Amino acid sequence: MEYTPDITQYGLCGLRKWSSQCSQPREPFSRAHLHDFLLLNVDLTRDIQYNQNRFTCDDVDFNLRAHSAGLLICRFNNFSVMKKQIAIGGYRSFII
Repeated sequence: MEYTPDITQYGLCGLRKWSSQCSQPREPFSRAHLHDFLLLNVDLTRDIQYNQNRFTCDDVDFNLRAHSAGLLICRFNNFSVMKKQIAIGGYRSFII
């Protein structure tokens, strides 16, 4: 990813979400919604306001705001990310 030409011109860079039905991507890059993993160019996105009061779909809201500001959003299709659900720990194991 770091060898991508002009990577500093992108406002957001991210990876596609993993799926068992994923086949080889047809294109190495695409302009698409980013979720679960993204790299934020803080120099370009400093004027975009992040809505801290939004409880759900905050990633969709931020992607739409970045797109409306004219920033480039790039998804690297040759990589994928998977979230692991952890059933124990965190707030669930904290007894009050």
